[in-house]
Amino acid sequence: MNQLDYEHGETAYGAEAALEAIWKNQNPEDCSKAKYIVSGGWPYGFGSRIHTEGEVLAAAMNLNRIYLPHPTGDNIFWETNVPHCRDTVKDQSLNCFYEKFSKCSVQDALAGFAPTVDHIHTYYMSDLKNSFIDEANRQKVIDYYKDQKVFNLVMTTGGPVDGRTLIPYQVKPIIECSPIRKDAHHYFWRAMSASFIARPNLPTRYLLSSLHTLPIHDFRSCISMFVRHGDKGIEMKLLEFSRYREMAEDMWNLGLVPGSNKYLKSDAELRPNHTSSDRYGKTSSRHNEARTSLHRNFTEALLELRRQGDYSQNMPTNGTLFITTEDPAVLAEADAWGKANNWHITYTNLFDRAAQTAYKTWDEQHKRGTRAVHDNLEYISMLLNLQYSVQSEAWVCTMASNSCRLIDELRVTVGGKANRFYADLSGETCDDPPCIEDHGRIKSFGERRKLRGRF
Repeated sequence: MNQLDYEHGETAYGAEAALEAIWKNQNPEDCSKAKYIVSGGWPYGFGSRIHTEGEVLAAAMNLNRIYLPHPTGDNIFWETNVPHCRDTVKDQSLNCFYEKFSKCSVQDALAGFAPTVDHIHTYYMSDLKNSFIDEANRQKVIDYYKDQKVFNLVMTTGGPVDGRTLIPYQVKPIIECSPIRKDAHHYFWRAMSASFIARPNLPTRYLLSSLHTLPIHDFRSCISMFVRHGDKGIEMKLLEFSRYREMAEDMWNLGLVPGSNKYLKSDAELRPNHTSSDRYGKTSSRHNEARTSLHRNFTEALLELRRQGDYSQNMPTNGTLFITTEDPAVLAEADAWGKANNWHITYTNLFDRAAQTAYKTWDEQHKRGTRAVHDNLEYISMLLNLQYSVQSEAWVCTMASNSCRLIDELRVTVGGKANRFYADLSGETCDDPPCIEDHGRIKSFGERRKLRGRF
């Protein structure tokens, strides 16, 4: 949390209390007296892995156990098979990139119980799901596993589990006495668990700092977008770059970005005022202490904007678009468009995107004889993109993507930007895109029932 949270409330409701609850659970006074859950890992996407590990953390907390990553990086493959992990950090688990999740270690967990993690029992989230029903069921599950000092929790297999129920009992009171909408309670937990897990360690911060060289001189004018292509087409409808940049233009011209010269404009027709409570329970006001009710009249505001003409024609320069994508064609299109329309286009460029597996569709990736190709800086580039995105002041994304949800979650915690605008373009999560804030049309937060581990 930063000082702005106390002065202006720019962080999600209850974030400090929730993160303190996680920290307390993970750092007991005596590690020798604690019980543990070791994660079985998750072999899929960047954002998906962090969110799934957050569910393991929820299970551990709910059973008064400490969550630990698998010491050999079970289900982590190419990400940690890089010089940063092998030579610098010397850790093949998630802690290659992130701060330790506990002061206690796997050695503490195994002491007096088992020689290695290969000798402990394996269970599944479906075995533990009843602990989230109520206190009586929670205690029954605790008692059932009382003789297991440590066990392995595997997420890739097992019976069906509704991820929306996986909220630890320590955090439920924070949510229940908040103004957070009920169908977003699980999303609040996801934001808290992601903020705890995705804390880059010192070697990773040093590496990120050396790569943080993009010429973004004013993040107040920066709109971040993740143009998700590649294999994501099996889970959501992929959108062209033009859809993202049109939304960014609208946000800029309507004054929804602090660096826009429309931001302080008091034109009531263009920026009708309101105060709202969003999915994080953050009630705030802005733009001369008022806020735009975009779900009620965003369309009307755009029509008025069109009637008054294209503002960008009279502006020597517009804002900055920071673009994350696995598709080099998107970047070529963005460069050409930015040059023609007075927009500064920027993106990381640490390796050849077209040569990587992430560029390919699902079918192309799984074609017989296809070899996976990953650059040594690919995972670091994901963290670097995330860093730039959280530093931005407005966002255009697709909430059906775990990475887009991760950006949203971190901007309202460590980013201190709960009072900025985020536009969701996903038809899978928004009834009638774009959804800005959460009024009415957000139909889900990307959660689906899990069957045998897959989303």
